[in-house]
Amino acid sequence: MATLTEQMEQLKKQQDALVEKIKEEEERKIKESYTIERLEQLNYNQSESIKKYRSKDSKYRGKFELQQTNLMTNPRFQVILEIFKKQDARIAELEAIIQSTNNEDKY
Repeated sequence: MATLTEQMEQLKKQQDALVEKIKEEEERKIKESYTIERLEQLNYNQSESIKKYRSKDSKYRGKFELQQTNLMTNPRFQVILEIFKKQDARIAELEAIIQSTNNEDKY
């Protein structure tokens, strides 16, 4: 009986580890999809939505519309941030290559 309990606990730990790995993989795929093209698509979609929108009385845009605009802006900033992170990592990589090349030239 004790061994079955131990096995169940081990299986639960393995399951938790797999769930965590799956979650990390999904987040990685989402971050990889953040590109300038995605940002352009988000901008285009929101621009079209704003052009087509009319309030019920066609006079003004109210608080709800402002909230919607703010909600649509957040994904853009996430995309921009991930692009900057990728560029920063690439710049660091290139700087390291240049530095190693410079060190080799000295010797």
